[in-house]
Amino acid sequence: MKKALILFVALCFLCLNSYAQKHYVIALDCTKSMDHPNAFYDNDYSADARDVSKIWEPAKNTVKDIFNTASSNDRFTIILFQDRVLDCVDADKSQLTWSSINARMEAAIKNPHNTCVLSAWERAEKYFSNSSNAVFYLITDGVEDHGQGNNETARIHTEQLCEKIKTFCANYANTEGFYTNLV
Repeated sequence: MKKALILFVALCFLCLNSYAQKHYVIALDCTKSMDHPNAFYDNDYSADARDVSKIWEPAKNTVKDIFNTASSNDRFTIILFQDRVLDCVDADKSQLTWSSINARMEAAIKNPHNTCVLSAWERAEKYFSNSSNAVFYLITDGVEDHGQGNNETARIHTEQLCEKIKTFCANYANTEGFYTNLV
């Protein structure tokens, strides 16, 4: 009887663990280079120069694939950022639709600016925990870019970001991290 009880408890623990809610934290770069990948070379950010096929659509498709493969009880936090956090979707998957997420991503990239990955990371940190089952994705095509004349700020932010990544890798046992640079 004692062995059967231990086996039952072990099976219950395994079943509960396999159905534990995952928390997907996705920081998505919505900056000008994401939908104008050639602008770095020709400095053309006009609507005619927009080319979403190279970076923006693959980035959105990555988020869509993650969303579609997640369980209905999983949680999503999608941080849309440029030079600051613009929007944050935070809800259980059952409360979201892909079309609503896509609409918010498209709204975020309408007036693109420079890149501050550090601001997105700092928002994402609020969702890191050793008690949660989190998966973190940072999807970007670039690095800290604060525009002309702000190289020192970009350098400082890059150093801070590197320290945060080291801390993340060492401190969060139940959190996985994925950094995707789309260039």
